[in-house]
Parts: sequence; structure tokens; C-alpha cells
Amino acid sequence: MAQALATAGAAVAAAQAAAIAVQDAADALRHTHNIAAVAAGAAMNRYLATGDARCLDVLRHDRALVEKSIQEFAAVAAASAQMVKNFPSG
Repeated sequence: MAQALATAGAAVAAAQAAAIAVQDAADALRHTHNIAAVAAGAAMNRYLATGDARCLDVLRHDRALVEKSIQEFAAVAAASAQMVKNFPSG
């Protein structure tokens, strides 16, 4: 009985750790998106004011940054789900 309770407690702790990891990854994704949106707005403003095509490179870099952040979030979420799924149930 004590072993089952200890295992259950460990499973809960593992699930909480996984949830925190996913939340941290979601926060990072949100922050990255916000930074990319500000940079894109500044680049678009400059492009419209000057016609400098180099500003369009910033938009491409922003898009790549957000896509990479999405991939990293998905990897953390998948790893967390797998860890919880594979955690010994006792």
C-alpha cells in the first residue's frame, strides 16, 4: 500500500513537472511571437517609409524565428506527454 501511494505521488509530481515544462514553452512561444511582431512592425514601417528592400529580410527572419519557436514548443509538449505516458504506474 505504501509503495502504491509513493508511486502515485511520484506520478503526480512527474505530471506537474511536465505541465510546468509545457507552460514554460508556451510562455517562450508567446514572448518570441511578441518580439517578432514588434520587429515586423518596425521593419514594415521602415520599408513603407524608405522602400528599402532589406527590411523585407527582417520579415523573413521573423517568420523563421516564429516557426522555430513553434517547433520547439511542439517538441517540449510531445516529450512531456511521452514522459507522463511512460511513467511507471506502480
